[in-house]
Amino acid sequence: MTSSKYKFSYETWASALLTMFVLVPTVPVLLLAGFEWLDLRGVLLVELLLMFLSLPLLLVCLASIRRSLGALAEDTRRIRELDFSPHSSPHSPIRELDDLHRQHDSMRRSIYTQNQALEEAQEKLGSLVENGMLMSSERDKHRLLQHILMQGKRICNADAATLYLMTDHDSLRFTLRSKADQLPAFELPLHDPDNGAPNERHVSTYVALRRETVIIDDVYSETRFDLSGTRRFDMESGYRTVSMLCVPLVAHGGEVLGVLQFMNATDPNSGDVTRFSRQNLRFVEALASQSAVALENHNLIDSQTALIDSMIEILAGAIDAKSAYTGGHCARVPELALMLAEQASATAEGPLADFRFETDEQWREFRIGAWLHDCGKVTTPEHIVDKATKLETVYNRIHEIRMRFEVLLRDAMIERLAALAAGEPPEAVETRHATEVARLQEEFTFVAECNIGGELMAPERIERLQRIAEQRWTRHFDDRLGLSHEQETRLEGFPAKPLPASEKTIVGQA
Repeated sequence: MTSSKYKFSYETWASALLTMFVLVPTVPVLLLAGFEWLDLRGVLLVELLLMFLSLPLLLVCLASIRRSLGALAEDTRRIRELDFSPHSSPHSPIRELDDLHRQHDSMRRSIYTQNQALEEAQEKLGSLVENGMLMSSERDKHRLLQHILMQGKRICNADAATLYLMTDHDSLRFTLRSKADQLPAFELPLHDPDNGAPNERHVSTYVALRRETVIIDDVYSETRFDLSGTRRFDMESGYRTVSMLCVPLVAHGGEVLGVLQFMNATDPNSGDVTRFSRQNLRFVEALASQSAVALENHNLIDSQTALIDSMIEILAGAIDAKSAYTGGHCARVPELALMLAEQASATAEGPLADFRFETDEQWREFRIGAWLHDCGKVTTPEHIVDKATKLETVYNRIHEIRMRFEVLLRDAMIERLAALAAGEPPEAVETRHATEVARLQEEFTFVAECNIGGELMAPERIERLQRIAEQRWTRHFDDRLGLSHEQETRLEGFPAKPLPASEKTIVGQA
């Protein structure tokens, strides 16, 4: 590199060249004018010799100027194409050209710095837009919180981050951390439980109460807040916390939903721990605002879901309360259905190997379906729902069956009297009559037991019930009298039987 003591200003070089090309050639002329005896030819030769000797110096000076101006033009072209790669500038013996090169290099570095800042800002704005779209579509709350935490950590170039969420009992709870260390089990109360005074000793509670962002450049020299917990964690884990940034998550109505806390801002180039940038603070606060809206919407959806589930359970409870005989049925079925579905989902072979509920939403739909499996009972008449026996409607139709057995018993008595009147042996008639009465009594008792039995019946009992039903009794009165319009409409396709009509004991129509 040419030393600065050998550099001259443009005026110095111009004066030297002017002296060399103007004053020097005039010397022989002046000498010739004063000394006529000198040979004119020799003077001209001396003048030409001096001019030729000074010509290389002129060419060197012009070449230096050309190289400097060409390098400036090339550097300007690269800057215009956003090429900020460093390069060596040619040195010139002219001081002004060297100054121009230095100023041009300074301008290139300044433009490069501003361009980097602009690109970083555009990237963060783009990430905020993408973050808003992702948060509006994310249904899983844990993934939503994790996305908020990691996105904030990336925007402010933090090494670690922690998320606190508000609880229902006026405290901040450790919810998520960017590192894999275990979350503390305790909570930070926002107010003193004894006197109700605001707890502003901790930086996180201070941020939540004041709804303002706090930046700490050096944790170990901070005196405004009690950071003993952070220092104790550093001692236990070996981690060194230096800088800290706390941002509140404030919903639209002013309610604080939580606090984002970032630790140890890092320099993107060197990776060294530094203080948090005030310029990045605006992006982090914008992220916090977006996150608060997303969390509030998610909480509203959760509240609506819980409300709907509660209404469904209340409806199922009302259905159970409608019948004392089926009480608890609507509550037991969902539990049994979920147990069966879980076992079916865990099956890896057989016909249920492909049965799966992939998402929580699918499980919720199945659970709602199980809760509402008996919702039709809401509009079912109580004499149908509250049915203590199989034959019960508005009244227990076992009385109709009993009356038909009464008719059969009367027929048996009439047959006995007719046989005695016809002169048959009394012993045989009485024996046959007693057997028939005992059979009718035993069969009616069996039918009555079937009426109050469980939902399932053994096949042999069903066969016996069908045999009993085949018994016939004789109806002497018209069954089409005294009917409602709906009953008459239902019987239009069935012709009336001529009287007296033979009918089955249990089924109304033969």
